[in-house]
Amino acid sequence: MKSKLQCILCQTDLVGPRLELGKLPPCNRFAAVPEVSTPTYPLALTECSHCSLIQLFDPPPIEALIPQVPWIRYNEPDAHLEAVTSQLLPQLKAPASVFGIGPFDQPLLKKLAAQGLTCKMLDLFALEPKRAIETFPYLETLQARLHPQPMQTLATTHGKSQLLICRYLLEHCRDPLAALDSFRPLLAENGLVLIEVPDSSKFLTRKDYSFIWEEHVCYFTAESFTRLLRQAGYRLFNLMRFEGQLEDALVALVQPLPQTAAPSPMVKEKAPSLFTPYAAAFEKVRDAYQTALAAIQAQGGKIAILGAGHQALMFMHALGLQDFVSYLVDDDANKQAYFTPGAHLPIVSSEKMLADDKINTCLLAVSPRIETKIQEKCAAFLARGGKMYSIFPGSKLYQSPSPQLRYGEDRAEEDKFRCTL
Repeated sequence: MKSKLQCILCQTDLVGPRLELGKLPPCNRFAAVPEVSTPTYPLALTECSHCSLIQLFDPPPIEALIPQVPWIRYNEPDAHLEAVTSQLLPQLKAPASVFGIGPFDQPLLKKLAAQGLTCKMLDLFALEPKRAIETFPYLETLQARLHPQPMQTLATTHGKSQLLICRYLLEHCRDPLAALDSFRPLLAENGLVLIEVPDSSKFLTRKDYSFIWEEHVCYFTAESFTRLLRQAGYRLFNLMRFEGQLEDALVALVQPLPQTAAPSPMVKEKAPSLFTPYAAAFEKVRDAYQTALAAIQAQGGKIAILGAGHQALMFMHALGLQDFVSYLVDDDANKQAYFTPGAHLPIVSSEKMLADDKINTCLLAVSPRIETKIQEKCAAFLARGGKMYSIFPGSKLYQSPSPQLRYGEDRAEEDKFRCTL
C-alpha cells in the first residue's frame, strides 16, 4: 500500500508546494437539522514535482464521503457522445460486446446499442458488502471496486467484452494505476477501453476554486492523463478533446499492452505549470470575494447562492464566504428539506428568494447552459434591481470581485473578466 504522502502515479514523495484550503466538511454532508458539530477534514491540492500530476495531498477517508441521503446523484456532459459513437463504430463490428461500469456510461451504451452492438451495464455495487449503518454508497465506493480481484469476479460472471467504457470515474480513484489494471480481465483479445475524464486546464487557468472537490483525487490535463495511461501499460489510439464552457472533456481510446511489456519511461513535464500560479492566486481571490461581499452587506444588501451542488459549496467554504450568504436556493425538492454542510444555511426554493426583497445579489452556481432560463424565471428579482453574477469565470455572467485580479492566458481573454461586483 502506497503512503498517502506519495504521488499516486509515480510514487515520488509529494514535497512540492500545496494549496491548503483548511478543514472543510464533505460537500454531500447535508443535514435535516443543523448539526452541532459537522465532521471536517483537511483539504489540500498539490502537484507532483516529478510527473506533474495535480492531486489531493491527503484525501479524506472513503467512509467520510459516503452520502448520508439517498438522492445524491451527479450529472456529466453527454452532448458530445454522438461524435464519440461515430469514432467508435469503425473499431467495432456488430454484435460486438460492450460493457459499462459506472453511472455515466448508460448514455453512450444506449447510442451503441442503437447501432446493433450488444451492450451491458455491470453492477459494481453487487460486490459491495452490506453495511451495519444505512448509507447510500456512490462514486467514492465505486472507485474502490476498480481493483483487479473484484473485476475478475465480474469477468467470471459476465465474460469479456470488445469495448469497456469508463466515464468520469478515473479522477475519483485513489489508485488510478490499479483501476486501469483492473480492466484487463474484462477485455477480450484486442479489446479496447474508452476512458473519459474532465480536463482541469480551464479552471486552473481561470483561478476557479469551486472545481476542487474532496471526491476528485486527480486533476488531469491532456499531458498528465496521457502519461497515466502509458504508465499503466496502455497503447493510446486516440485522444479526443470536446469543448465545454467551464471544462473540456478528454476521451481516450486505449488498448492494454501485454503485461510483460515495460511501462514507458516517466518523462517530466516541460510545459509551464498551471498549478503554481493557481495556488499563488488563491489568497488574493479569497480576499477579493470577502471584501466585495462584505461591501454588499454593509450597504444593507443580502446575498443568496442559487444552486446547492458541490461547486457552490466548495466556492463558499474554500473562500470563507459562509458568513456573507443568507441561504442557498435550489428547486430540487429533495434539497429544500436540508441545511448546507458545515455552514448550516437553509436551502430554499426560488419562490422564497423572489419573495424576499432584502436579497439584492444572487450568485449563480449553475451551468451556463441554463443561465438564460434562470434569468427568465427570476425576472421579478432582476426587475426590482437585483443583480445576478455567475461564480464561474467561464460564464458570460461572471464579473471579477476585483479589477486587480486577472484571468485567462492572454490580455484579450483577461479583459473580459475585469469588471467588479
